[in-house]
Amino acid sequence: MIAAAISDEEIKADQQNSRYCIAKRAVGNTRSWAKTKKSQVEQKKLKDLFRYLDEYIGQYSIIVSKSLRGKQFVEYQAFLEKLNEAIKQQEQVVELINRELIQSKAEWANARIKKGSYKKLMEKTAAQELRELAKREQTEIDELSNRKDRGI
Repeated sequence: MIAAAISDEEIKADQQNSRYCIAKRAVGNTRSWAKTKKSQVEQKKLKDLFRYLDEYIGQYSIIVSKSLRGKQFVEYQAFLEKLNEAIKQQEQVVELINRELIQSKAEWANARIKKGSYKKLMEKTAAQELRELAKREQTEIDELSNRKDRGI
């Protein structure tokens, strides 16, 4: 009798809700993974820029010892300044992506908590419905029993 009380529509709605939650979780995980991957890529770019700068600074002492001409020295310094600017910009990109990643993880955690709350609420509601159904069935059984005893 309990199974009959749960309609096909309720089962379909519950299945759709479950699919929606699974899909939403998968999208959230994918976004988080993509942001993590993007963060790793941008951090690698930053490390490469630092390595590149270190190489040029290392070459700087060699070049200075060969006594560069004025124009070459100025061009070399301008190049190093551009490289430093590129590093600053890349640091900003990495910082922004890391902030987005932290925010994304927080949103995911909040969504997970909210999902857990909804799940508990659904379980509590289902349990309450089952108790009410059992109570109605018991009342019907008691009424039938009383009718039999009275001979009705």
